[in-house]
Amino acid sequence: MDKHPTIHVPHGYVAFGKTTLAKKLATQLPAVLIDFDDWVIRIYGKSESVSQSVEWAKKLNPFVYYLIAEITRTGTNVVFDGGFWSKNARKDLANFAKSINTQLVFHEIMIDIDTARTRKKEKNKNNPARFVNEEWFEKTLSEYSPISDDENLQVIKVE
Repeated sequence: MDKHPTIHVPHGYVAFGKTTLAKKLATQLPAVLIDFDDWVIRIYGKSESVSQSVEWAKKLNPFVYYLIAEITRTGTNVVFDGGFWSKNARKDLANFAKSINTQLVFHEIMIDIDTARTRKKEKNKNNPARFVNEEWFEKTLSEYSPISDDENLQVIKVE
């Protein structure tokens, strides 16, 4: 049992490969994988709009954070595949990790947006439950920001 558990967070925009990396990390570390999108889909179904997705995420967040706190309390690492596109979201997660005496590491996936667009099309063919339409992809792109040095987060760059 790891006495100093860590929350590992794959970071990137839609179709950057966060879930693929999350599964790999969960196996390698080892860690419990919490796939936020999977939870939302299993509990609420497929969202019809960005605003609906945001509303559902706000409802689910406290439960997921509680679960992470309980898992890490046992000394077990967690891989949290949950987005964290904005500085504020990352700051909130960092504060949460600190409040439960748990380390936090972001694994920032370094690909360009055109590669993500191509991957999204392939992902839509292979995984209809996680279908992302063009309008949603482009609309939410403005909400995504790469991690900056001034955030003072522990970051591992993933090529």
